[in-house]
Amino acid sequence: MTNPAVIPFPARRTRVALRDARSAEREKEARTKNQIDRTARVLDRLEARQAGHDLQIAALERRKKSDAARQARIEKRALALMAAAGLKQLVGFRRTLERRESGVPKLIVDDESLIPANWMRQPKPAKAQPDKLGMKKALDEDPELAIPGVHLAQTVSLQRK
Repeated sequence: MTNPAVIPFPARRTRVALRDARSAEREKEARTKNQIDRTARVLDRLEARQAGHDLQIAALERRKKSDAARQARIEKRALALMAAAGLKQLVGFRRTLERRESGVPKLIVDDESLIPANWMRQPKPAKAQPDKLGMKKALDEDPELAIPGVHLAQTVSLQRK
């Protein structure tokens, strides 16, 4: 005979099972939140690396510009020395610097206003471009309006806080 005052074993197991299920759900939620935090940290690091790369690129561009200017100054000085000495070549132990004239003379424009009209070119007129701002404003004001060849698109981005 069973005593009604005693809770049967299966009922206790149910409470334990519920507690375990809640615990498992909390653990799953914690794992998910940890994964979200790790993803945000990785994105932050990648964004910081890109900013660092931008700084490195800017520094390299400045160095490249400086090196090109220095090269032009040295070449100009060497050509001036060769012209003053009337030499076509400067011979070193291992290398030779040679002054060469281009095959075809270059045309330099001194004053455009003095050039006759028959020697002037007319640039092509600018190509017609769509008025994106006007179309967007019209579509925002009237959602039923249909403009062939265009549509509104909502972009989605990931924001980190």
